[in-house]
Amino acid sequence: MNRLHLGIGLLGVLLAAGIATTCLFHHIFTPLAQTLEEAGSIALAGNWEQAQDLAQQAYTTWLRFRNITAAAADHAPLEQIEQLFSNLQVYQTLGLRSEFAAICAQLAQMAAAMEEAQAAHWWSLL
Repeated sequence: MNRLHLGIGLLGVLLAAGIATTCLFHHIFTPLAQTLEEAGSIALAGNWEQAQDLAQQAYTTWLRFRNITAAAADHAPLEQIEQLFSNLQVYQTLGLRSEFAAICAQLAQMAAAMEEAQAAHWWSLL
């Protein structure tokens, strides 16, 4: 009987960890994607300083949660996001607005895909 209770408790802990990871990814990547989309559109509209500030805010958010997401997600998309942020900083330094906006759009799509990959669906609970 003790093994049954231990097994049920362990499954409960794993379920809670999975749900917490889902909520955390939603909390991280949804605002990140929105910030990057906004930065790209503002850069194309001509407000370069505000676009750079938003991009820096997105990068700071990424750095803050990078280790947590690396513990729960596939590393290939995380490495692509890292590379895109590096490219974004280069385009920002060079002042290439259209390329900056394109990288922001790519980063926003990757962030949305990361959030969707960890989203809670009924089949995730099986």
